[in-house]
Amino acid sequence: MIRKPHGNVVLALAGALLLIGIGFMMGRVGYSPKAVRASVGDQADNHSSPDSSVNKSGIVIFDQDELKLSNLGYAHARYQLISSGMKVTGTVQPNQNGVFLVTSRVPGKVLSLNVGIGDNVRAGEPLATLASMDLARAQAAYRDSMARIAVAWNDLQRQRKLAKLGAFAAPPLEAARMQVANAESDVSTAQSAVTDNENKLRVIEANLVQAKAQFNLTQSTLHRDESLYKAEFISKQELDVAQASYQSAMTYIDAARARVALEKSRIRSAKRVVSDAVERNKVAMEALTRERGIYNGGYITNQQIVAAEATLQQAKLDTSAAANAVRLMGGTPGGGDVIPVRAPFGGHVTERPVTLGETVPSGETLYQIINLNTVWVELNLYPNPASMVHVGQRVTITSNNNPGCIIPGIISYIGEAMDPTTHTTKVRCVLRNGNDRLKLGEFVEGDIIKPPANPVLVAPKEAIQDYNGNKMVFKVGDKPGEFIACPVKVGDTVDGVTEIRAGLKSGDRIVTKNAFIVESQAIKSAMGGGR
Repeated sequence: MIRKPHGNVVLALAGALLLIGIGFMMGRVGYSPKAVRASVGDQADNHSSPDSSVNKSGIVIFDQDELKLSNLGYAHARYQLISSGMKVTGTVQPNQNGVFLVTSRVPGKVLSLNVGIGDNVRAGEPLATLASMDLARAQAAYRDSMARIAVAWNDLQRQRKLAKLGAFAAPPLEAARMQVANAESDVSTAQSAVTDNENKLRVIEANLVQAKAQFNLTQSTLHRDESLYKAEFISKQELDVAQASYQSAMTYIDAARARVALEKSRIRSAKRVVSDAVERNKVAMEALTRERGIYNGGYITNQQIVAAEATLQQAKLDTSAAANAVRLMGGTPGGGDVIPVRAPFGGHVTERPVTLGETVPSGETLYQIINLNTVWVELNLYPNPASMVHVGQRVTITSNNNPGCIIPGIISYIGEAMDPTTHTTKVRCVLRNGNDRLKLGEFVEGDIIKPPANPVLVAPKEAIQDYNGNKMVFKVGDKPGEFIACPVKVGDTVDGVTEIRAGLKSGDRIVTKNAFIVESQAIKSAMGGGR
């Protein structure tokens, strides 16, 4: 039995490293007194074992102290749906939705360039400055409009003081009364028109009723004469007279219906005229009420004051437009002719095609910035598996330049054309690229996840041990501290579980956590180390 468990574990690990270097010298787990008992055929009820240099099972025995110190974990082999992967390769490309060209809003001279290619910039960070004559002219127009506001304000105050010397508001009051009278007349006229049209409609509808009665009569007569004619009781001439009467009645009823529709349309138009007249009358009454208030309250207003107010309002509008023009150019109203060019978002500067002192036209590219928070990965897919891939399918990307970096993504686009040189189809996926884990142009490997078909036997990934170039799992034996080495044939590993194609059966209890300790003891025993 083990006397020094801690040293035993260290020795076991050393034995594992030695085994990797020199190869496993024995074809099965060997026999060691008190430690390992050879056992052949213990797994006759399992799946057929894969071809392996370990062609016989072995039993490793731990005592209670060893079990406690090893801190082993256990799980059961079980059937589960797992997804398999399709291996592909590809390259990292910029997300075209995150590529921005920073351009000049106006023509100008480049005064400064604050960042260069390769620099990281933040949103709003100043990148360059331009001196613009267009901005200088816009600033002059803004200052001129501000001066006109001051002049218009002074003129308005002067007109108000002059009006207080004796002007009164009678003319506007009389004009408002006249507008009310006209509006009321319009309302009365429009309402009369509606009444006349409604009377006409009633007459036309009565005619339509008569026309329908006449039509029904001629229709009945025609049906009767057709029967009499077939029975040869009347002549063809009498039948023709009945048919002509029927056609005439039908034409008359159609005309009556058309007149009804026309008259209803006229009524709707007349009602709209009434509505408009009522609205004008309402506005006129409000204006009259306002003018009466001004007149009765002794408030003074006149044409000069109204004109002065309009001039002031127009000056304010002109000033607002001039300020907006300055802002659209990137300047500050009332400032100078120098425009700061700022980063619209954070990212990496990849191009700077301008030089210091250069005069650039409007719309000239100053910088190209790429936001690498998300990137595209373009994968190369050969024709046969291409038919099994669809948009929305999951994919994992592994970086060759960043070991251990596995990034999940979703396929967002499948190319419609095949590359004539490589005979592959481009498949694109969008990935989050926190901390710039992926670099543009980097070669990566992809795993396109295929949806599961049927449940397969699986075991936790950590339970699978490399044993002489083969895969091995240690199954819990019938006795306490007993573990049976089981060679297994494995498939895909997805989400922490590995497909077991041979070597185990569902329900087998196996070692997961610290399984390498059991493996190390088995290797030590196989090499004759004993305990």
